Amino acid sequence: SLSYDNGYEGAANIIQFTYQEEVKNGWYQSISGAALDISQRTLSSGLTANDVTVTIPLSFFADENFSLTLDDVTVESEDIMPVSEGNLADDDNDDNNYSEDENSEGGNGTQDSFGVYEGITIDGTFDDWNAVAKTSAGGSTEYQDYLKSCAVVQDGDYVYVYIQDSGIGSATWSGPHSNGRFAFVSDLGITTMFQLKSSGNGESVSVSGIDGATCAYESGAYGTSGQWEIAIPVSALPKNTGTYSFGYYQAEPYITGIQDTSKTESDIKESEFTGIVYDGLYGDWTYYPHTRIDYATSGTTDRFVDGEAALYSEGDTLFGHCVTKMSAQVSQRGEEMTQGVLLRVNQSQQMGLRFVAVDENGNINWQPDVSSLAEGTYEFYIVDNEGWSNAPTVDELKNYGNDNYGKMMLTIKADTDECEFYLDVNKLAKRFDLDVNEFQMFEVMYQRIGYKWVQTAGISTSPLLGITLSISLAGLVLFMRRKKGYRLSCKSC
Repeated sequence: SLSYDNGYEGAANIIQFTYQEEVKNGWYQSISGAALDISQRTLSSGLTANDVTVTIPLSFFADENFSLTLDDVTVESEDIMPVSEGNLADDDNDDNNYSEDENSEGGNGTQDSFGVYEGITIDGTFDDWNAVAKTSAGGSTEYQDYLKSCAVVQDGDYVYVYIQDSGIGSATWSGPHSNGRFAFVSDLGITTMFQLKSSGNGESVSVSGIDGATCAYESGAYGTSGQWEIAIPVSALPKNTGTYSFGYYQAEPYITGIQDTSKTESDIKESEFTGIVYDGLYGDWTYYPHTRIDYATSGTTDRFVDGEAALYSEGDTLFGHCVTKMSAQVSQRGEEMTQGVLLRVNQSQQMGLRFVAVDENGNINWQPDVSSLAEGTYEFYIVDNEGWSNAPTVDELKNYGNDNYGKMMLTIKADTDECEFYLDVNKLAKRFDLDVNEFQMFEVMYQRIGYKWVQTAGISTSPLLGITLSISLAGLVLFMRRKKGYRLSCKSC
């Protein structure tokens, strides 16, 4: 446990470990950049000793002044010994046998001055990043070679991003599609993007896509390196249940498990998914996993993705949700969510979903105008697009080789289109000539938004498993690694 001089209380008061050798905070969220290493050695007595080493980035700690307690041993942060990375004495040697090697990090043969994190200022100087752990961003493809390293720090009202590129603003044409687009993706799959831009080989730079974002750049000759620092308002982060990742848009992230430190413990509890109610309000979908939909191979050219959608199955009901803020999609005024929608089961059979209007007397309008809807919320009945389309009323659908499989609510706003629907699983079983228990997977595709099958997201009901670390200590040593963070080394005897 950790206690801070500034009185902080929250996720950073606890460090815990799982049986999978993961490092978690007090809210059981992964600590970004943390590592746990467990090794065994044989003592002269013939007994086996377990050595546990935990490395945690500086950015995790709520204050530089703290006390750390493990069992009945407490260490004060003021007693921390600074050492250079890679020069910790071998665990078999004396715990206090440390040395400094000015050339240990390579490069120009000099060691950066030891840094204590004191905040980030977007000013084009980068000394304040020395205390922040960097993640290697190189790769085997050309677009990955444009980047060398990156880092993310959430501090107060901003998320700060560090990017080292290969010079003259090369980050602006890097990425899978050479467009300089980067993304935060939440643990729910929600995406927030920004794009780096430059002119004059990095002499003038900007960041677009997020209101209130700022950046600075220090350029080097091409083939050497340049440095970016970017400030993103925390309010722009995608909805999450505690963590998010960072990397290129449409690529695997470079940094995962970043903690959203703006969230309190009550925020985390409020973000727990509790099920779906079909009501056209959509709030219960906020903290349920979603899938990004891209219409083009290179993704959106807008500040928003084409769309995000989800499916949820509970009992005899399948629920679906889709939302878009992308301007080209919103301009369709609802047609993108009511035309060309497909349902697929078990990755084999599929049916087209047709959305029809029904009046208060049950009369069906088979051709409702869904191409230019005014702002408001509308409700449609869902029938089989391959079935007969001449039943006059809902009650007569079965007599005409069709059925009422469920309903959809669609909300049109000036800058957002959003819908949710439900389908009767028992009726679907009859439609596909299956037993209800034979359904293994549901998928839906909104072809007007993008050719992406959105699958039913599973909800885990298994308890979170953890372990308690209990060691009879011969010694407890806490020290700071240069530019990496705090590292706790525990030896059993």
